[in-house]
Amino acid sequence: MDPAASGPRDSSVLTMQSNHKSSVLWDVQVSDTETIYTRHPDSASWQIDARIIPFIHLTQLKFLYLQLSGYFGVFPWNSFTKITTFVELNIGDNPFDITPFPKQILQLKNLNVLLLYNCSISGQIPSEIGNLTDLIDLELSQNFLSGSIPLEISNLKNLKYLKIWRNNLTGKLPFGFRNLTNLEQFDACNNRLEGDLSELKFLNKLVWLQLYNNNFSGELPMKLGSWTEFDFIDISTNHLSGPIPPEGKGGLGQMPGRG
Repeated sequence: MDPAASGPRDSSVLTMQSNHKSSVLWDVQVSDTETIYTRHPDSASWQIDARIIPFIHLTQLKFLYLQLSGYFGVFPWNSFTKITTFVELNIGDNPFDITPFPKQILQLKNLNVLLLYNCSISGQIPSEIGNLTDLIDLELSQNFLSGSIPLEISNLKNLKYLKIWRNNLTGKLPFGFRNLTNLEQFDACNNRLEGDLSELKFLNKLVWLQLYNNNFSGELPMKLGSWTEFDFIDISTNHLSGPIPPEGKGGLGQMPGRG
C-alpha cells in the first residue's frame, strides 16, 4: 500500500514528512500504529527519523519500511525486543554502521518478509534464521556476510525468494536445501560458494537462478527446477562441466554472456 494513497490521516499508518530542518509527526494514535512508511529524503515525501524509533513503543507495529532513506549511524536493533508483531521489515539501502547480524531479528517469529540488503550487516548468517518459518521473502544481499549458508535455512519451507548476492559466503549449498520446495527465485551470485548444484534439482518451482561468479563445480543437473518455465538463469563464471540438459537449452539460451 502506498502511503501517499492513504494519506497521513490514516490512523493505522505512522508517517513523517521531512522539511530538511525538522520532522513533523502527523496526528495519529501511536499506540494503534501498525505501519511506518518512509522514502528517500530527496523525494521530499514520506520519511521517519530513525532516531525516534527507540523512544516510541509501537508494540503492535506490523510493517516497517525504511528502505533507501539515507539514514546512517547505529540502527536501534534493541527496539525490536519489545515489538514481536512484525510481519514485514525492510531497512535496505541505508549506510548504517557495520554491525553483526542482529540477533533481535531472530525473535520475530511472525515475519513473512525480511529485507536487510545493503545495510552493513557483517559476520555469519546465524543458524537461528531457521526459526523464522513463516518467511516468504528473505534478502541479505550486498552486505559483509561470511561463512557458510546455515543448514537450518532448509527449515524455511514457505520461502519463495532468497537473495544473498554480493557477500563473502563460502562453502557448499547445505544438505537439505532441497526442502525449499516453494522457492521460485534464488540469487547467490558474487560470493565464494563451491560444490555441486545437486540440491537444486528438487526445487520444481524454481524459475529464476543467479549463481554467477562463484566456485561451483561438477555437472549441471539433468533436472533443475522446471527447465521449460525458467525466466532467467545465469550460472556463468564457475567451474561447471558436462552437457547442457536437453530440456534446459531453452532456459539457458537466456543466459547473458559472462567471461
